[in-house]
This record gives sequence, structure tokens and C-alpha cells, in this order.
Amino acid sequence: MGATAAEARSRIRQDGTFAVHAAAGEKIAATIANVRVSHYEDTLSWRLLGPDMEVIREGRIAVDQSSDLWHTAKTEGIYYLEVAPKQGSADVQFQNRSVAEIATPERPLELFVSDITRSFFVPEGAKEFQFVAQDGGPDEGARIAILSPDGRIALEADGNFNRSPHPVEVRPDEAGKVWTIRVEPRQDFSFWLSGDVMPYLSTSPERVLIRVRGE
Repeated sequence: MGATAAEARSRIRQDGTFAVHAAAGEKIAATIANVRVSHYEDTLSWRLLGPDMEVIREGRIAVDQSSDLWHTAKTEGIYYLEVAPKQGSADVQFQNRSVAEIATPERPLELFVSDITRSFFVPEGAKEFQFVAQDGGPDEGARIAILSPDGRIALEADGNFNRSPHPVEVRPDEAGKVWTIRVEPRQDFSFWLSGDVMPYLSTSPERVLIRVRGE
């Protein structure tokens, strides 16, 4: 299905949030591009938040333009980059470190014609989580697959999505491990994970953010 994780970056529509871990003194570097969609000419806005969720930097980017973001972390923790391309789309590339895309009900991952393969963590003791999605219309569905750590296809669907939850079974020997999700949207497509799952999607298993159950 589509490009490999190493090749594929998400093209974000409407808005999106990225999470990146940095130790004190490490640099966070990214290039943010405002990629035109059809006739829309919306200005993209972005902001970088620290571990305390306070805004560190922010800016705006005109359509067809890009901007470089640099920041030296003062404290260790998770930093968040929020982008809002509105009716345009955002292409975000982090130059020097791994990053996770957030896919929660409050902050769904909103894609525009970008096939992705991502890794995520399912905690110890989990029995089920949910995949929920919304497409942009009858001709804007998607093909998705969620695979367990041993490659079992836990969920597979191809068509339209209308926010109905799709339950994903977690077998006892599959909890506390890294899973895989593959998404091939035909155009506008937003989705999220809910329930007993870490909804931070990384480009490789080694880069997955892991939570301890109960925290």
C-alpha cells in the first residue's frame, strides 16, 4: 500500500499538530511550506509550544511560500508544532529529529492526498481501541489497514467513512507493543484513534512515543 514510512510525509489540510521530543540544549528545526490547493490562497499560521504548552514562537506563511523554524530547547520534554493551512495544505519537514503526528478526537490528523504508513504504541493491558474517520465526500474515501505487531490485519477497510467508530481488537500478546497503520486517502481525509492507545503516529517503530499505563 503506497509509499514506505521513510518516503511519506503527511500533507496537512485545515490544521494539524506534531509532537517532538527534545532534551535541553537540543535544536528543533523544521521547514514549513504552504502548498496551494486549487484556487485557495489562505495564509498558513503556525506556532511552537513548549512542554508547559506556552507559545514559544509563531508565524504566518503566504501561499506557495515556505519558512524555516529553529529553536533551541531550554528544558527537556515534548514540544508541539501546530499548523493551520485552512483551505490550503501544509508540508512540514523536520530536518534533525523524529516527530510524531497527533491523531486524537480533539486534534484529528487531517490529510490531503498523502499516503502514509505510521507506527504507534498500544499499552500493556489494552483489549480494544477505536479507529474513527471522516472523508470529504462520496468520491473522497480512503483505504486503511491497521496491523498488529506480528502482522495480523486487525482492521481493513476501503470506502467512505462517516465518524462511525471501528473497534480494533487487541489480543493479550499484542499489548505493550508497537502497531502499524496505513492510510491511502483519495483527497480530504481526517482520522483519529481513541480508547486504550497512544495516538501519536511516528514514521518508524524506533521513533514511537510510549506511555506507561495509568499515567
